[in-house]
This record gives sequence, structure tokens and C-alpha cells, in this order.
Amino acid sequence: MKPSARAVRTLALAAFALAAACAAPRAASGPKPAWVDQGTGAFKDADGDVYQGVGVVADVRDRFFAPKRSVDRGQDGIEKIVVAHYCSLLDDFEDSIAVGRSDFTCPPPTPQFGALLKALRDAFVFVGAWNDPADRSTLACYRIKRSAADGLLLRSIDDPKLREFIRARSPAAFEKESARR
Repeated sequence: MKPSARAVRTLALAAFALAAACAAPRAASGPKPAWVDQGTGAFKDADGDVYQGVGVVADVRDRFFAPKRSVDRGQDGIEKIVVAHYCSLLDDFEDSIAVGRSDFTCPPPTPQFGALLKALRDAFVFVGAWNDPADRSTLACYRIKRSAADGLLLRSIDDPKLREFIRARSPAAFEKESARR
């Protein structure tokens, strides 16, 4: 006997829902973690210099997908901070070697930069997820140490002068970024 198309669709949807549920971390509902109030940014803490991304999902019709969406938003937040840090350093480097340039774009549209972003995402460390009982939003937090982000960045750069410039200036640029908080 051949299964009906409806039965196959139902089974496929159930398998997809199960896979999505297993892929997203479970959010705790206990007391509010400190990272919720910190939010996304560059911080100095017991781990040293860290970039942190906190993703928030509220008012989702299907609560089943909220954890995965909050994870994606947390990773997007951390990526934006690291890219801004990188672009700031590139801009300072360009200012130091050229005056009046007009073709500078950041992030650069190169395959190396795409590979760097993938390597960064792979290096993000999951801190936790939390359900806010007040508004039923779901939050997720990721972190990466500045030293790890800089190491990935330096490995993606071919120019030795630019590598040395970034190695020397990254701590000061981080200080400036973390002072904005």
C-alpha cells in the first residue's frame, strides 16, 4: 500500500520540527542572567576582553522557533561588533598610508573576508539562553574573546604591514569600543 501525499507531508513536517527543536538550545526560565542587562557590546570581565552578542526574540507567533531566532540574532550582534572593530582598524591603517582615498569600502567584498566571518561564527561560544517571564521573550548570548577574534583576523591578512598595524592597535581600539558602554 502506497502512503498518501498528506501522510508524507505530515511526516516531513514532523521531522523538520523535531530537527529544529534539537538544533536550538533550550532557554532557562530562572533568575535573570547578568548578560541580559549587559546586552551586546565589548566588555572587560573575568575572562578578559570579550565581544558579546545578545539576541532577543519577542512577540513570536510560533514559540517553537524563538530559541533558534534568538541564537541567530545573538550571533549577528557579535558579528557586527567584530566587523566594526575590524573596519575601524582598516580605516585607521588606510589613513596612515594614504590621503584622499575614495575607494575604501569595509567590509571588503573578498572571499577571504567571507571565510573570516565563517571562522568567527564557528568560534563563538554559547553562554546561555533565557526566557523572560514578564514579556515571554527569548534571549540568547554568545561571546568571543578579543584575542581569539584578533587571531582569526590576523590569519586572514596577507599584508605583513597591515598585520603588524592591527596587532599593535587592536587593544587600544577595543578600549575605545568598551568605553562606549
